[in-house]
Amino acid sequence: MKQGKLLKIFVVWLSIAFLLTLALGSSQPLHITTSATQGSLYQSSSVGAVGATADISVYTRVEGQDDTIWKGNVTVTESDITADNSGKTYHLPDPTPLGALDEASDDEERFQYYVSDQYGALFVNSVAGEEAQGAIGWMYRVDYRTPIVGADQFTLGQTTPPDPPHEEVLWYYGNWGDAPLKISLGDMEVDVDDEFTATVTYYSDDSDEWLPCEGATVRAAGRGYRTGSDGRVDIGIDSEGTFSLFAEKDDCIRSDRIRVTVTMSAPETCTLTMKVDGNGSTTPSVGRHTYDAGTEVDISAAADAGWEFDSWSGDVTNPSSSSTTVTVDADKSVVANFIEISPGLHRLTASCEPNGAGSLTLSPPGEANQYESGASVKLTATPAAGYIFDTWSGDLNGGSNPASVTMDSNKEVIANFVLSASGAPAGFSASNLTISPGQVQPNQQVNISINIAKAGGETGSCEAVLYINGQMEDSQTVRLSPGSTQNVVFLVGKATAGTYDVSLTGLQGQFTVVGSQTSGGALDTNSIIAIVVIVALVVSVVLVFRRIKELRRE
Repeated sequence: MKQGKLLKIFVVWLSIAFLLTLALGSSQPLHITTSATQGSLYQSSSVGAVGATADISVYTRVEGQDDTIWKGNVTVTESDITADNSGKTYHLPDPTPLGALDEASDDEERFQYYVSDQYGALFVNSVAGEEAQGAIGWMYRVDYRTPIVGADQFTLGQTTPPDPPHEEVLWYYGNWGDAPLKISLGDMEVDVDDEFTATVTYYSDDSDEWLPCEGATVRAAGRGYRTGSDGRVDIGIDSEGTFSLFAEKDDCIRSDRIRVTVTMSAPETCTLTMKVDGNGSTTPSVGRHTYDAGTEVDISAAADAGWEFDSWSGDVTNPSSSSTTVTVDADKSVVANFIEISPGLHRLTASCEPNGAGSLTLSPPGEANQYESGASVKLTATPAAGYIFDTWSGDLNGGSNPASVTMDSNKEVIANFVLSASGAPAGFSASNLTISPGQVQPNQQVNISINIAKAGGETGSCEAVLYINGQMEDSQTVRLSPGSTQNVVFLVGKATAGTYDVSLTGLQGQFTVVGSQTSGGALDTNSIIAIVVIVALVVSVVLVFRRIKELRRE
C-alpha cells in the first residue's frame, strides 16, 4: 500500500516535470537574467490600487517576422496585465515596456497579444498571431539597447541602462542578441531617376555604438538594393510618389521605415530668338520664344513684296531653305536674311538632291544668282563620286545635261542624282546581292536584295539604284548611322521571256524568264498536276462502282 502511494507521487512528479519542459520549449521570456527582481510580480486583486505615476510618452514599434505590425506614440502610466494562462491580473504601478505594448494594442483593437506568468515572470508568448518557437520569440529593447531586467520590471524614465529620458520601445520577433538596424537618407526629396544615397547602420551591444552594416538590403519601390562595406547604397526611383524605405538583414531587426518624396523635375528651358535682316517675316515671329530644352522647332521665312528669302544665319538644319528646323538645346538666335529684288531682275535658285550627291555650275554666274528678264542660263550638273546625274525637276525638266532655262520669272531648278551602278559612295559598302528565284514565269516576281553598310563618319544617305539590261528600273534612298547595315529589297516582274542582266550598286547578276504567258497548246506544270489528279479521281470512282456491282451479284 505504501509502495502504491509512493508510485503515485512519483508519477505526479514526472507529469509536472514533463509539463514544465513543454512550457520552457514553447515560451521565451522577455529578458533572461539572474537578477532576483525579474521573479517579483505585482499581483493585484483590485485594479488601479497603486498610487499615480507621471505619464511617459514613448515611441513604440512592433516588428513581426515579415512586416511591421504597428508603430506610433503611446502614453504609459500604470498598467494592468492579465496572464492568459492563469487568468491572474497583475498591476504594474509604473510605466513599463510591457505597458507600452499593452497601450499599442489599444485593448487589442489593433492587434492581440498573449502573456504567460509561468516561472515567476511575465512572458509575451504571442503578438498578432506570431507565437514564440523555442529560442525564437518576442524580445524588447529600449532606445535600441537591451535592458538587464524584464519588460514588466523596467521603469520608463528611471531604469538604467540605457540612461533616461527613454524615447523608444522596440518589440521584435527574433533571437536574443539580434542587432537593430537604422536607415538614413542623403536626400528626403529627389527627382525621378535621380540617385540618392541610403546609409544603413547596426547597433553593436559590444561597443555601444552604431556601425556601418554591410550586406543589408534596402527595400524601395518594390526593389532591393544591397549595401557595401561602408553601409551605403545608391538608389534611383523611376516614378513619382512618396515611397517608404526600410532595411533588413538576417540576424538583425528590421529598421524603422523612412519616407522619400520623388517628383518629376521641371524641364529645363531654352530661348530661341528670331530676327530678320531685310524686309520679311518669320514663324515663330520676330522676338524671344521659350521651349523645353531639346525641342525641335519648325521655322519659316516669308519675304515682303520686292524682296526674297536668301538664307538663314545661325544653327539651323538647312540654311538655304526658307522652311527648316532648329533644335533648341541651348539659347539660340537665328536670322532670316532677305535681299531686295532689283527691277527687271529674276532670281535663279539651284540645288542638288540628295544633298552632297553633286554640284551645279551656272553660266553666266549672275550676281547673287539674279538675271535680267529673258536671259538664258546654262546649268551643268556634276555628280559626286559614286553618283550619276538623273533628271532635272522644278522649273526645268528632262535628263539632258547641261540644260538651259530662260529667266522670264523667278526660277527654282533641282538637279537629281542617283547612286551609280559602279558602286556605293564613300563611306558606304554594298554586299550579298541575292536574286531569287533565278528562273521565273512571265510576270512572276523576282526578289532582288542587297546589303548596304555605313563604315564610319556621320549618319548619311546613299541611293541604291537598280539597273536591268542597262536601264534604271528602280531606286531607294537608304539612311544609315555609322556601323549599321540595312537590307534593301526590290521586287521586279517581266512579261517577256529572256535573260535579264541585273546591276545593283556595282554588283551584277541575272535572272531568266522562261515560257510564255499564253500557251499554244502546251500545258504548264500546275495544269499537268491538276489533270493527273482529276484522272486519278475518275479511275477511283469507276473502281468503286465495279466493286459495288460485284458485291450485289454475290
